[in-house]
Amino acid sequence: MRRRRTMDDFWALVDRSGECWPFVGEYATTQRGYVHLSWPVLPDRYVHRTAWIETHGPIPDGLQIDHTCQNKRCCRPEHMRLVTPGEHNRITFATTCKKGHPLTEENTIKNGSGARLCGECRRDYRRRRRQAGIGT
Repeated sequence: MRRRRTMDDFWALVDRSGECWPFVGEYATTQRGYVHLSWPVLPDRYVHRTAWIETHGPIPDGLQIDHTCQNKRCCRPEHMRLVTPGEHNRITFATTCKKGHPLTEENTIKNGSGARLCGECRRDYRRRRRQAGIGT
């Protein structure tokens, strides 16, 4: 008989070594790129919502989680905030990044989960990591 999974098992499958904390275990994704699991022990089937609930408590009705890092696999609570659905749509379909760089076709990168990332911010991030002697 298989051992029942625990929240410790969940956190053991979150890579906390970098800026983002991606879920690295086996998982499925929704059409929109959100990671979900079917573990009975989880308070929510989506890994980012589980991470939020475990650290901040329940998500109030009418609010959604926005990944400020734009990485839908990220489980780091500091990279999440609660927003209204309208605000979430404005953020998701923004024309500029949070630093004001245009999110044009030439300056936009899609990560593995389909989120749009600012190419200029990504290049700056990688440059800073190289200068600090940290792998990208």
